[in-house]
Amino acid sequence: MIEHIISKVGAAGKSSVALLALIFAAPHFALAAGGDLSGRVLEKRLSNGMKLLALPRSGAPVVTLEMTFRAGSADEKEGFTGVAHLLEHMLFKGTQKLGTSDWEKERPILEEVERVGKKLDLELKKGAKGSGEEALRLRGELDALIASQREFIVKDEIDAIYSRNGGTGFNAFTTTDLTSFIISLPSNRLELWAAIESDRMRTPILREYYVERDVVKKERLARRESEPGAILYEELMKAAFLRHPYKNPIIGLPEELDLLDIETARRFFNDFYGPDNAVAVCVGNFDPEEFFSLMERYFGSLPPRGLLKENSAPEPKQEVPRVVEVKVEAEPR
Repeated sequence: MIEHIISKVGAAGKSSVALLALIFAAPHFALAAGGDLSGRVLEKRLSNGMKLLALPRSGAPVVTLEMTFRAGSADEKEGFTGVAHLLEHMLFKGTQKLGTSDWEKERPILEEVERVGKKLDLELKKGAKGSGEEALRLRGELDALIASQREFIVKDEIDAIYSRNGGTGFNAFTTTDLTSFIISLPSNRLELWAAIESDRMRTPILREYYVERDVVKKERLARRESEPGAILYEELMKAAFLRHPYKNPIIGLPEELDLLDIETARRFFNDFYGPDNAVAVCVGNFDPEEFFSLMERYFGSLPPRGLLKENSAPEPKQEVPRVVEVKVEAEPR
């Protein structure tokens, strides 16, 4: 089905890019800045628990879509910080149908990548007790497998499909409590979005996991270690929350992120990325009934997960002030 949708809109999509550039240059999105929404937001819930919110507007034939999951860094288990954010990165890597030129040929290589990657992580976890030579050998084997897998990887295919069909702003973000995926598209590309996003929920493939883990580690280094304000904020949160997971940075602690294994990411997806933990939002010039119908067709068959979130440990009563002082090369703050 998804291949049919993509091929059906592919040719027409090229002609809409110039039009969309003009639309986004206009003050269309000023409409989103305010106004009373009372009685204007239409709501529906699918039988599997997925919540749908629709806000139709007049104006340019454009929609902004957001898929939000109630899953963030506060849902991570102790010792596995950073998995929510890393998984957000991984969900751009594609599915069995997207992001690959030949899934059946890629699959056995991917399985070998995971097998060797797990062995390497176990060796590295041994620290000084492990064999440096064995870790080096496994690293070489892993790098060779990753290189052979690249033959079948279609880089950024989802982004490319959206771009060819006039999409802009394709992105995602993770907070302490949620993860959201966003895109703006011409209104007549609603079905394309539903096909792609339901496929990402149904069969996500965590390809290039070990490559992306290194990317996130470098991201942490750039955004945290070299940013005095980020260092101060991280220390402040650790002092403000002694037990609650809000004390942990969203991007993860470096000593845990280094060896965050792929099964942890897979479990997090299975635990939190069910339809009953998701909210889909559509705002713009569109027919709400068409939106609801497409959501039922593409997402209605996804089974609910019956998610039960764990209660965080209660914070101890704060009896005295807590003071944080950070000294780095920076202006006083």
